[in-house]
Amino acid sequence: MAGLLGCRRGWFFFLVGHRRDHHLADDFFSSPSWCDNLQVTTGVEIPKFVDKTTPEYKPKFDAVMVELKEAEQKSLKESERLEKEIADVQDLKVIQ
Repeated sequence: MAGLLGCRRGWFFFLVGHRRDHHLADDFFSSPSWCDNLQVTTGVEIPKFVDKTTPEYKPKFDAVMVELKEAEQKSLKESERLEKEIADVQDLKVIQ
């Protein structure tokens, strides 16, 4: 199979799957344009991505993260306080 896929006509037959369409392969592969197009597209350079949006929203995101961490700390302290209060109430029930 590697030998078949190594040739140009082999790719066509692999994709089409019918040997009866060999005249289509002859027409397609005899024209030089498909090879020229391949060489042209391999030389295309993709421009480097420049992020212009993140710097605008970075301070806002950082501020929200600070608020989130403060809220988390308050929540943990409140949870500890409530757990202590629940433990005290359960101790009172046991004593009575």
